Amino acid sequence: MKLITRRLNGLLMREKINRPVIEEVLSLASDYERVIYKAMLENELLKGRLLELERERESMRMENLRREEVWKQERERDAIRINELATMKSDKNESSEVVKERVLKEVSPWVNVRVRGVRKLKSGGVAIETASERELDSLRASAKFRQCGMNVELPRAIGPRALIFDVPSQMTEAGIIEELYRKNVEGLFEEKEFKERMRIVSRRENAKDKSVGNVVLEGS
Repeated sequence: MKLITRRLNGLLMREKINRPVIEEVLSLASDYERVIYKAMLENELLKGRLLELERERESMRMENLRREEVWKQERERDAIRINELATMKSDKNESSEVVKERVLKEVSPWVNVRVRGVRKLKSGGVAIETASERELDSLRASAKFRQCGMNVELPRAIGPRALIFDVPSQMTEAGIIEELYRKNVEGLFEEKEFKERMRIVSRRENAKDKSVGNVVLEGS
């Protein structure tokens, strides 16, 4: 731009333009130069902002993918194949470890079903998963369990679930449910009914920020 100004000045001098006109033209050229520089600066700032927005969008996309993966893992971890699962408890209030050993040693060899897995339950007893619903029916009908002093029950059906992100870790389960009611369905349901139908299935801390975590909510 400065080169153009010098050439313009030389041209005006050669054409013997009077001094006041030359000064006015050069002043306008200087103003034009400032406008160009300002536009270039604003363009660079705009490019920087666009790049920043692109990074933010990519970060949000990755965060959404991470959350979808977490939710997928939560669903897979919590999923129970109700039509192929039965729970068994001992009449003697034995621990889940003892019940598991007894099922494997005293019952399984005598029951003609394909057992996919035997898992201990926190509440005592075990959960047995069969290869099909038909085999589950055979398992439930077997007298061998009753002979060994065990009760065979169907698990409670699981209601719809929702995964809630970034819940403050200091919030209690009752506080979470109360906050959900107040912000989402107050006036649509009775508070007592809402609280009776909702429960917290699990809570997990955020690996990057311990002050918040993810909560799995289940309705009935």
